Amino acid sequence: MSKAGVVAAGTALISSFLSGCQSGSLEGLRELDSLQIEGNTLLSDSDVKEGLALEESSWIPLVGQKRYFNGDVLRDDVRRIPRIYEAKGVYGTVVEGTRIDNADADKADVTFLVREGFPVRVANVEVEGLPPDLSGKLPEPFGPQWQQKRFEEADHEKAKRSLLTLLQNEGHFYAKVESEARVDVGTRQAHLLYRVDPGTRYFVGPLSFSGAQRTDPEQLREHLTLKEGALVRNSEKMESQDALSSLGVFRSASVLFPDAPPEGNTIPVDIRLLEGDERNIKLGAGLGAATGRNEARGRFDFTHSNLFGGLRRFDAEFRPAYVYVPSFTAPEKKGLAGSASLRLFQPDFLQSLGTHSLGGLVSLSGSRDIQDAYTADSAAFRTGLAWPTDSPSNMEAGYDFEIFSLASLPPSVTQCRSLCTISFLDQRFTFDRRDDVASPRKGYWLSLSLAEAGLGGDFTYTRVTPEARVYLAAHDKVTIATRAQMGWLFHAVGEDTPLPKRYSLGGATTHRGFGNRRLSPSVKDSKGRRVPIGGESSALFNQELRWEALEKFFVIGFFDTGAVKEEQGRVPVGTLNHAVGMGLAYDTGVIPVRLDLGYRTNRRPEYAHEGAFAFHLNLGEAF
Repeated sequence: MSKAGVVAAGTALISSFLSGCQSGSLEGLRELDSLQIEGNTLLSDSDVKEGLALEESSWIPLVGQKRYFNGDVLRDDVRRIPRIYEAKGVYGTVVEGTRIDNADADKADVTFLVREGFPVRVANVEVEGLPPDLSGKLPEPFGPQWQQKRFEEADHEKAKRSLLTLLQNEGHFYAKVESEARVDVGTRQAHLLYRVDPGTRYFVGPLSFSGAQRTDPEQLREHLTLKEGALVRNSEKMESQDALSSLGVFRSASVLFPDAPPEGNTIPVDIRLLEGDERNIKLGAGLGAATGRNEARGRFDFTHSNLFGGLRRFDAEFRPAYVYVPSFTAPEKKGLAGSASLRLFQPDFLQSLGTHSLGGLVSLSGSRDIQDAYTADSAAFRTGLAWPTDSPSNMEAGYDFEIFSLASLPPSVTQCRSLCTISFLDQRFTFDRRDDVASPRKGYWLSLSLAEAGLGGDFTYTRVTPEARVYLAAHDKVTIATRAQMGWLFHAVGEDTPLPKRYSLGGATTHRGFGNRRLSPSVKDSKGRRVPIGGESSALFNQELRWEALEKFFVIGFFDTGAVKEEQGRVPVGTLNHAVGMGLAYDTGVIPVRLDLGYRTNRRPEYAHEGAFAFHLNLGEAF
């Protein structure tokens, strides 16, 4: 082939590739700078644009994805718009034209000129064939609030799925639901009909296990929500599958029902397990940077999920760090810190007595912590019970014994310069209804932590910390998250409380208007600096909006407020410290990496020595 032929072939290949990337003929390479809708009042711009094939370029510099104008796709979108409106319950919409600005430049601004039609309302909803005992359990979409609401196809499908879910959770696992929407354009009304074929009502039949070589199927059976002879519920099928996966022994766990309805009224359950490596090692390293504290840290975790059999779990963790307070460049304090721990957990602690879902644990740990006001060295022993062992919603109660000493204390603080001990009972209650642990989008999480010290040792107090978190998926790309947390330390008059157990706020996971633990009562150190020593009552409120601007890339806006006071038993809401801020986060697929910048909007006199701004670079969500 000649040189000219090679060039022509290469040019054709590149042109073909670009055309394929743009899903049609390409009119130059004009960037689609903006996409607008004019004449719309019933539907928002975002409602219309989410159904279009054309996409405008991201406004985010550097990392934002570029999109390009395509004439063929534009003509297809003109035909799509009336259908988008119909899906949202608006009929008779017409696209009267389009306007393309900057057509001869590098960028194009596209506007669709729309004449909207009329909304269609839900006139009535009928359900045929529903078993009589379920008529009073119809899910939310079938409530009276649906009457006269604008008909939307998405709501229609959601109602169909919720009806099927109801049936499958009441024994009718093989039920069928057909739906029909009759739209009368003349009367502008929609008549919705759902036909139910419930089929047989089934009960759980025999459970068979395959693939469990190193685990006892009888012990696994106790971790299943599905019980032989009980009514079949699809939700329990999924819960059982999650419970088996959470044991950490299996690479995969599947709870399977037959594809076709079996004879009789029982369903045999096939549980297929693939055992993985019982031993797991995790290594890692990173940097933590925030106002008031910088650190380089490492991680070594070893887990054995079935030590000596019986699903016995052994964990060894080592988290070394080198800490700089307040910063790498100008440290007032620096040195080695970190923690190490050994933990043994038996999920069926009293199995020999016929009691399952009660776990027993024992752990040993040690740590070194470097804070502005002190350096703490500690060792701790803990033993306790947890119930249930296979659910994120559980209760744990135990006994703890800690030995610690404090150094580098301010002159006015004389606590525990030699060894001190704390002997206490503690209880932790957690109720978790989040859809995802690492990056929740909907649901809620409630907890209550209690500790009662005074079983010997140098301190007597009661510590109470309730917390609530709520997550709302306001849009496909938007999550609203809210947290409220309170804390109290109670003790007899004249008694002291240990500094490491006191409350403080500030940092990437509490109040982002302050540096690490800087929202706290303070005293002067030997150099005259104010250093935090913690308080005995605390209040924290967070409100956060998380927007997925690009795939796995989030823009965050937040409002944090809180206070910590020296006095016990107070609710310190009268001295709240407010902060607003913005953050950026990237979901790595394992855990988000997040950068936040907070600004304090009310600088109270007791915190005049703290800066107005605080930044935080951290892993994971704030809450």
